[in-house]
Amino acid sequence: MPLSIREKVLKEMVRVTKPKGIIVIVDYDLPKNRIGKFLIYHFIALYEAEYYKNFIKSDLEALLNKNKIEIIEKDTVLRGAGRILKGINNKL
Repeated sequence: MPLSIREKVLKEMVRVTKPKGIIVIVDYDLPKNRIGKFLIYHFIALYEAEYYKNFIKSDLEALLNKNKIEIIEKDTVLRGAGRILKGINNKL
């Protein structure tokens, strides 16, 4: 998805969530090791060709902070190819 849509989605999540409500985001990530990062990046780029390269390089955590979502928990899934972020809506 384009980065502009990503921000709109986050704003809508904050809008429909009660203050101090929980927001859960499941997102792509890259493994920490070089070989895993290379393999996952190129594999996913095959079927997410148009937007993935900019998407994976963007700073999701900064975007969450900008939209008043405080991250309270992070989990890595799928051997580092994905992540689950749990946050609190701090917008009043």
